[in-house]
Amino acid sequence: MPSVPPSSSAQSPYTKLIIRDVQVDMSIGIYDAEKQAKQPVLVNLEATVQDNPHWREDDIRFVVSYECVVEKINALAKAGHIDLVETMAEYIAEFCLEDDRVFDVTVRIEKPEIFACAAGVGVEIHRTR
Repeated sequence: MPSVPPSSSAQSPYTKLIIRDVQVDMSIGIYDAEKQAKQPVLVNLEATVQDNPHWREDDIRFVVSYECVVEKINALAKAGHIDLVETMAEYIAEFCLEDDRVFDVTVRIEKPEIFACAAGVGVEIHRTR
């Protein structure tokens, strides 16, 4: 049975999983040049997850592992061409929400080398269980 997400009340404990600037080189984009060569993509993610009532046990089994999420991001980047950054963001949000302890997730995908005049371009999505 999935847990109930925390209310907006300040008394409700929660944990925020944060993953910043994971860089993957991948085939992504709609243009021929983007389909011919890999390019760097930055992935950022924040997820509200169930608070760990067993924190004194200091055991990885009771938390949502950021290592597993990063491994899945890397696997997705290696799996084959994706046309849209929006599609990549949806895949990442989907596999995060497969864990019943994740209540919501915000995923940001940026392509830092598309425009010389911009540090990056991309998309951010927020999905809720």
